[in-house]
Amino acid sequence: MVVRCRSASQQDPSRLVERLRTLGAGLGLPTSSLHLVLDEGFVGRVEPRRVRGVVSLGRWVTAEVPLASITLVAGSTPRTRSGREREVDRLAEVDLWEDVRAELDIPLGYGDYGAVHPAPLPPSGPSPRAQPNPYLHYSLRRHRLTVARRIPGRKGLVVPSGAMEQYFREVAEEVVEDQDFAGPRFSWGDRCLHRCRTDPSISVGTAEWWIAYATSHHLARLSHHPPGTPPVSRSDR
Repeated sequence: MVVRCRSASQQDPSRLVERLRTLGAGLGLPTSSLHLVLDEGFVGRVEPRRVRGVVSLGRWVTAEVPLASITLVAGSTPRTRSGREREVDRLAEVDLWEDVRAELDIPLGYGDYGAVHPAPLPPSGPSPRAQPNPYLHYSLRRHRLTVARRIPGRKGLVVPSGAMEQYFREVAEEVVEDQDFAGPRFSWGDRCLHRCRTDPSISVGTAEWWIAYATSHHLARLSHHPPGTPPVSRSDR
């Protein structure tokens, strides 16, 4: 049984302890069977108050009730892009996890939101939502490489025919040519990014595909090099 605690740094520790005990009693389970996820949500940068809040909550809860595990989850992927075609930003979720882990005397699992913002977009309703200009959030070891292209001449929802595909293939080309590209064998997403530059059968016309490629790469990176493991290359990214 997994219990999720949103905005962890702002939570009242005593209320969380009560919630865990109540859930355990209601389910007929000891609290040692419960897995606690401290979900901090969006973290643009690591703030000391957030570190202190999560550490305080973690210490209080683990001192009061035994748990099967405790995991910290956060995400730093922005909702919108700055307008620049290329950016490299720190993965604030990794920095937060490392700072909290250093203060807690218990094993702390790592989790994140990958290539998307932690909060889902609201439903668009009867009006269609505009597709964003082509972009890709490509996670590195300690950073996120964002490559984007602005479609020239675009007006509102209207996109020139074939423009999404054309300009995303430019995005893919830049990512593949980057020194930190993981290679086409690293994941399904990396293989698609490598192939789509010359293979028109690879679907690249919507943000759903861009997110899928980025998420595939991100999951493979976490599997091969999870946070907390020593660096494996000359780059700290």
